[in-house]
Amino acid sequence: MFTLTELRETRGLSQRQLADELTRYNEEGIEFSASSIALYELGLRTPSLKRAKTIARFFGIPVEDIIFGTFACNSQADPAINE
Repeated sequence: MFTLTELRETRGLSQRQLADELTRYNEEGIEFSASSIALYELGLRTPSLKRAKTIARFFGIPVEDIIFGTFACNSQADPAINE
């Protein structure tokens, strides 16, 4: 499983470029920002289901990888915090 950062970098995109691509790519008019991409990459925020579906479709991966994968919110957090 790849992280969002790795997926983005394999396409040679900056966070801003990925945000622009995702905004253009989705059919629901959802706007993405570079700051939201950064938060997703840091594991500080998990995208909504609609946003996760857009990201998953863009990269050709299962939406579960976005929601529960290595870059999901708290996946990088200290396990002691979640106890």
